[in-house]
Amino acid sequence: MQKKIACLTRYFVIRYAPEPETEQGIDFALVAVCFEIPVYSMPSIIVIAKHPSWSSILAYDPSADVELLEEFLRDLPSEIQTTPLFLDNAVKWQNAIRVLPPRLFVTDDFESTFPLVAEAEILLNIQKDTITQIRMISVNTSAKPMPC
Repeated sequence: MQKKIACLTRYFVIRYAPEPETEQGIDFALVAVCFEIPVYSMPSIIVIAKHPSWSSILAYDPSADVELLEEFLRDLPSEIQTTPLFLDNAVKWQNAIRVLPPRLFVTDDFESTFPLVAEAEILLNIQKDTITQIRMISVNTSAKPMPC
């Protein structure tokens, strides 16, 4: 039996919003940054859940740069590890990739709770498909990655 991870988690919804003057867009990913309890200054786990298909974004904007969105998600864990407040700063961005203000949850079973939160947040706006890609990264040696 794998040890449950108790943590304070800050999570951010990532939205594709190509029009700078509007907040309308498609929520396509959710990033959770877990701080094991007792809370430390550096995250112990970073998890990214993304919508399994770019079809919703391409239906919304056929000229969307999907490669840019993929690159953003691919580089995000290292950005957070290097600059823990990276996502807090990204909330101020006014470009096609919008990071919505963080929400919090505390759980003693992060591995079971996060997939439920990710599915609820993303599906609220997309209303179809399911979250299929969850990537977990251990930032310190005491946290173990969750199998994908």
